[in-house]
Amino acid sequence: MPANEKRKFSIPLPAEKQLEIGNKLADINIEIEKKLDLKRTLPKNIESLQEYAAELGHKLKDGTESQEVDCFWVVDDPKPGLASLYRYDNSEKVDERAMNLFDVEDEQPEAGTPQEVLELEPHTDYEVVSDVEDNNATE
Repeated sequence: MPANEKRKFSIPLPAEKQLEIGNKLADINIEIEKKLDLKRTLPKNIESLQEYAAELGHKLKDGTESQEVDCFWVVDDPKPGLASLYRYDNSEKVDERAMNLFDVEDEQPEAGTPQEVLELEPHTDYEVVSDVEDNNATE
């Protein structure tokens, strides 16, 4: 008598089993997309983190960081034809250049001589003033 054996045949799946398999397939496809997206963005994220770490390292090494500081120009300083740029917070001279047409045309506020301007108390509380009229203002 011949021996028994098993063979695979296609057997129709019940609706419940098809739904279960469909849900598993959808979950796997979502997971694949997440991993592919991570694979695409990971190099950019790593590069960004490396740049940030380098920036922090420089700050730590130098003990300083770059910040914008309000400054003001003084014309004809230190001599006629030159303009000097000073920091408001500590009155340090940070730049000097030859005056240009705009320096001559601009009306400079009467604040005294450059030396008197530099002797003003440093301040950090600035008020923003706009020269633009508010056309929406109600009277």
